[in-house]
Amino acid sequence: MKALFKQFAKASRATKTIKKTADDDRVSDAFAEKIMLAVTGVNECVNCSYRHTKSALEQGVGVEEAVSILKGELDEFPEEEAVALLYAQHWSDTGGEPDENARKRVVDCYGEQKTIYIECMMQLVYTGNLISNTVEAYRTRIRPQKGCFCFFLTVLLCMPIAFLIKSNTKSVQAVLKKKMN
Repeated sequence: MKALFKQFAKASRATKTIKKTADDDRVSDAFAEKIMLAVTGVNECVNCSYRHTKSALEQGVGVEEAVSILKGELDEFPEEEAVALLYAQHWSDTGGEPDENARKRVVDCYGEQKTIYIECMMQLVYTGNLISNTVEAYRTRIRPQKGCFCFFLTVLLCMPIAFLIKSNTKSVQAVLKKKMN
């Protein structure tokens, strides 16, 4: 439960930072979606993968690129994108606690302010992934052996947000099916 509130606080701070970020310290919308797909791919969030795939396609990202990112296959990406995409994978794998050297490489490539912007985007999608995956685990009857009551309360807190994510996902799935056919 404590971890959930910590994630909500991090997401709230990330939202505020993103709103204050100057245009020069942002990445393009297409690149932002690629980064969010990399995070979602690591966390295997079905609902978020549909949503961010649709957004990526709308921003001009190719279908093959989106699929490659979700699979974690980044060999074909140019270095200026691969640095952030690999960092997004590492950041997600470590629960938002990346290795200092990995972060330094990103800062060297993009600068401190742009790196902060990238990390804020990753924090938001990571939180959405955790919320969706928590509710999905409960829905499919995956329960912890200990702390069931605390898990149940966590699920109750996550349900309204997960509902919004999932309801958006259904319409997104229909749009993606049309685009793929």
